[in-house]
Amino acid sequence: MGYATLDAALAFPNNVPPPEAHIVITDTLKSNANFLIHHFLGNHLKADRHVVLIGLSQIFNHYFLIGRKLVNKAVCCMSWITHRCM
Repeated sequence: MGYATLDAALAFPNNVPPPEAHIVITDTLKSNANFLIHHFLGNHLKADRHVVLIGLSQIFNHYFLIGRKLVNKAVCCMSWITHRCM
């Protein structure tokens, strides 16, 4: 199934889902869904729409710890900039 066939099967106006729509893409060991992610991202970006991409291949705690590190690093950088500019 090519992208043109997929667009025809989905029948979204301008190949983009309606506003306030959510799309969940999952895959299995037998079938990889990466082409769907590429398809929807490409269509949304071409239509100048906002995109939020969430990938959860790790357990939640993995992302939680990374988020804490990023926030701590941002706070340190902001503190350093504030003190340096004064």
